Amino acid sequence: QDLLGLRVNRVASLPPGFEETGRLLNQACTLTGWVEDLALNSAQTLASLSDGRPLVALNDRACYVAGGLDDASWINLLESRALAAGLAPQRLPNDLRVSRIGHHCVALNFSAQAIAWSPTAQASAPLLGEASVAARGLSIWRLD
Repeated sequence: QDLLGLRVNRVASLPPGFEETGRLLNQACTLTGWVEDLALNSAQTLASLSDGRPLVALNDRACYVAGGLDDASWINLLESRALAAGLAPQRLPNDLRVSRIGHHCVALNFSAQAIAWSPTAQASAPLLGEASVAARGLSIWRLD
């Protein structure tokens, strides 16, 4: 309660096919699965349900989500919180996996088509592979 600055008054399961709606970062969002009723103490409302109840609460760097957000809303929320923390999130194609290992960046392409991608950090030309990651291939960059 002290860390989050809120209290959960009630947790309700939403029946299959039932949805709640709200607004998150100036966009419509949909909740399925569950929704919670929050009482905010020191936390601020970052997003609300359509009836005005808090959906996402923020207290300093702690963020609390009071329901099962749709995929696009989760992505938007996580991206906005990462940006607020000074990080540089990058949306990737579904079939591309990227790892940073020491001073190297490894991109694995699981799709049947090449994917044009390069690291956001300063990088040399690929040490292995191409800047366009080959279909079912990989590329490795050295990060400066």
